[in-house]
Amino acid sequence: MMATTRTAPLMLALLRGALLPGVILFSASAAGAQTAGRVNLNLLTITSVDCTFPVSAIGSWKGAEPSAQVSTDTTVSAKFDSIDTQDMIARLTTGTKEEVILQASKTSLHFVEIEEVGRVAITTVFARESAGGRLRAVHSRVELVKGGEAKEPLVAQDYGDCAVTR
Repeated sequence: MMATTRTAPLMLALLRGALLPGVILFSASAAGAQTAGRVNLNLLTITSVDCTFPVSAIGSWKGAEPSAQVSTDTTVSAKFDSIDTQDMIARLTTGTKEEVILQASKTSLHFVEIEEVGRVAITTVFARESAGGRLRAVHSRVELVKGGEAKEPLVAQDYGDCAVTR
């Protein structure tokens, strides 16, 4: 997250008031629809997550036409610690090492990063095991501007899982 010291608190306050109620509503709707095979895990006791995403779906536009491709060429990773479900914040320890917004529920943890250059990323950890006690996760991002140069919009979603520490 590349917010300046002055704008970061304002961005966090705005997002908590505007974006997060929609995320909560969406999470509650999805949780109600998910009944079979649900794993009851207490996500609120997690203090850090170390995620790897080996599969990506990448969308972009070639001229006016949208296109998408699935890739397994690179693995995306994300680590969050200092997870505080009361104050709704966590710290991204890969990359910028900055505070991110956290939305916690019984079924998922959402880590929201917003950068001034137009990048938005949401990492979601689900209360559903994959293998070896790891939890299923998805990392979604949208980029309109990168490196100060305008580029075509890029939308990507990465699929994997996370090791958790309680």
